[in-house]
Amino acid sequence: MLKMKYLLMFAVCSFAFVQCTQDSDTQEEQKEVSIQLTDAPIDDADVDAVFITVAEVKVDGQTFSGFSGKKTINVKALQNGSVDALGTADLDAKAYSNITLVLDLDTDAQGNAMGCYIERANGTKESLAGSATGTIEVTSQGAIDLATETRSSVEVVLDFDLRKAIKNGANNNDYDFVSSAELSSSVRTVVKHETGTVKGSTTNNSGSNNDKVVAYIYTKGSYSSSEKNPQGTSNIRFKNAVSSSVVDANGDFQLSYLKDGEYDVVFASYEYDAQNKAVFKGTLEIGGLLSGTVLGAVTVNAQAQASLNFDFTALIL
Repeated sequence: MLKMKYLLMFAVCSFAFVQCTQDSDTQEEQKEVSIQLTDAPIDDADVDAVFITVAEVKVDGQTFSGFSGKKTINVKALQNGSVDALGTADLDAKAYSNITLVLDLDTDAQGNAMGCYIERANGTKESLAGSATGTIEVTSQGAIDLATETRSSVEVVLDFDLRKAIKNGANNNDYDFVSSAELSSSVRTVVKHETGTVKGSTTNNSGSNNDKVVAYIYTKGSYSSSEKNPQGTSNIRFKNAVSSSVVDANGDFQLSYLKDGEYDVVFASYEYDAQNKAVFKGTLEIGGLLSGTVLGAVTVNAQAQASLNFDFTALIL
């Protein structure tokens, strides 16, 4: 009888061990994921700040638990590699197709009127919602695959390209968000440790008095001269550039969070009109050992920095 009792206990324990082992085997591995926001610049000098209010973050349509509460962010301040954290949470180690920002158009994180707006240089504020109210969803471009990720902790960056996201309003002196489709195409998703940086130093010997020079970077071979012309319903120049950067007063620029690969860089010259809006003048010819308006074969490697030094020799209208 005692022997039977021990045999029964052994069988029960064995079943429990097998069941626990099966549950452990079927439990999906997870990765710690941090979602961050960065920006590529808007062109107009009159725009001092651009605020968006994030009400929710979704990953493949499901609420991202790492984001807690509404957050109002000055996206224009997040340039040259700067980021703002949207939260951290564990996600199943599988592939995800998109990340969505739910933006509150009506109120900011403190409950004040206007959730998404620009602030002009004179301090006045203007809604980016136009006649729209409530919330809008902006779904970023680019997938992430946590199933193949070897790291236990992953930083995901959403690059919110303001110059693609905002257009002139009806009277050409206002600003509005672009259409929903164009707005989603203005945000790209990258895994931070899979990206590199391009830093450059330029000298302006073009004879052109530029109020502003912007560097636009393209995947190699994707740039064409038609990109200089306004494109789409929102009349965006250089619409298919991966990212952009303003060349500062010292001739320096930085293009951040670029995936491995070869790229072309194009530089555009602007001057400001009476309303401080940037008016396109032309592209700049690159001198030295290079010729033409396209700086080609710029190689980017993950977790590395590519350095460039060259002159602008002419303005090409």
